[in-house]
Amino acid sequence: MKQLEKEQAKVNKGIPVSKGYYVESSGYKDNYTYTAVKIDKKQAEKNYNTYKGLFYLILFMPLISMAQQQTYVPDDNFEAALEYMGIGNGIPNDDFVHTYNVSDVTSLSINFEDISDLTGIEDFLSLRSLHVQGNQLTSIDLSNNTALKIFYVDDNQLTQLDLSNNPLIESLHVFNNPGLECINVYDINQANNWPTSHAQLDNNQYFSESCMLTDVLEIEQYRKLVKIIDLWGNEVIKYNQAVFFIYDDGSVERKVIIQ
Repeated sequence: MKQLEKEQAKVNKGIPVSKGYYVESSGYKDNYTYTAVKIDKKQAEKNYNTYKGLFYLILFMPLISMAQQQTYVPDDNFEAALEYMGIGNGIPNDDFVHTYNVSDVTSLSINFEDISDLTGIEDFLSLRSLHVQGNQLTSIDLSNNTALKIFYVDDNQLTQLDLSNNPLIESLHVFNNPGLECINVYDINQANNWPTSHAQLDNNQYFSESCMLTDVLEIEQYRKLVKIIDLWGNEVIKYNQAVFFIYDDGSVERKVIIQ
């Protein structure tokens, strides 16, 4: 028999408290101690190592999971730029980078790299400054980049830009995007009060909190929108589901108004 102190035996009956010993009794003995009995050494060590292995597996499971996560980057030029910066996954042209390499990046500058698709930018969760001037971008999804403050995307091919989920934006350069007019922002009053040096726009570009709605109701050059109906023929504007645009020339378009 061997007496073990109470603090050494805060485990359930049958679980080893040290190599070669396990708790036999769940009650108190003299002077508030447990009684531990020596058992087969090999079995005891096997049990001990099993519980130790489970402990470390549970402890490091989140890190293992993070290390296995990959971010999809289909644009070869975007992926190549990230690999060159040392924040890829070390495998060129496989369309993936390690998520843990990009999630903590706060500043990214990839100008004039002939990039047409920024898919993957959504995992740059800590991004505060993004420079992508002189590429071939027609659209970009920044809804996950809520920490973004500086965004320079001049000299691209954007036709729409939604910054409604980026409330911290304080500097924006979007000039020389010929197809872009309405820029959706989180706070139109804030955007309209940015200093000229912080908001570099073309003359035809403007801020709005409802660009999609503006596009729906505008009068086109060759035809006029008569009404918008849902699948049941009800005349109503609905968001995030299919509706039908009826024009005065008899044409009909099926669209989804994103909110």
